[in-house]
Amino acid sequence: MSSFLQGIRRKVPGKCQARRCQKEGCSLTNKGLQSTPCIVDMDCDELRVPQDQKRCDYILFSDEGGDNWMVPVEMQKGNVHADKICKQLQRGTDFAVRELLSQDADVRFLPLAVYGGGLKGCVAKELRKSRYKVTFRSKRYEIELRRSKESLASVLS
Repeated sequence: MSSFLQGIRRKVPGKCQARRCQKEGCSLTNKGLQSTPCIVDMDCDELRVPQDQKRCDYILFSDEGGDNWMVPVEMQKGNVHADKICKQLQRGTDFAVRELLSQDADVRFLPLAVYGGGLKGCVAKELRKSRYKVTFRSKRYEIELRRSKESLASVLS
């Protein structure tokens, strides 16, 4: 395990570390990963995030492929709303930058929305608009869309 992941794991209470991303009838598999990621369950009470505050479902930290990754993950089944996804991913990103990530950590960033069921083409098109980007370290990133049950290895490649 890299020093990057060790540092993250020390900052996250054990109860808040999930084994996989699975909520809202959606999931991502760990199949094909070369290393074990640190998956932070953002709904965990020990993180002390106010219950009424928007946040994404998970924040994944990995050292897959020799790169350090930070991936905020929002899972949606059924109706997917671009505005809601973007806000939740941004709030999760802000939390991770403030509470978990060291200022000097060199990381690749990928905001990720996972959906189950049907996705209207207009939602995918909406998410590509500039107003639906997530800001990380003064740079804006487009939200990656993936179907439920895909592997994290394909996301991080």
